[in-house]
Amino acid sequence: MWSEAEDTKLAEQIKQEISDTVTEVMKGKPPTLSSMFEEVYQEMPLNLQWQKEELLEEARVKGKFSDSSEAFPL
Repeated sequence: MWSEAEDTKLAEQIKQEISDTVTEVMKGKPPTLSSMFEEVYQEMPLNLQWQKEELLEEARVKGKFSDSSEAFPL
């Protein structure tokens, strides 16, 4: 039978694996703004096409995007 201790151990292992993966990904080059719209749908819905165009135009006008979000909480 599965015990509470095994459950706790597995949960900690999973948390560590996620943390290690996030740390590794954060070392890489940040994704492009348009990438958050790509490879999600086989055919992008029109409303998302508009949002992508607006975001890219705003980035073009304002300059380099600065990530002001907080670190991923684990």
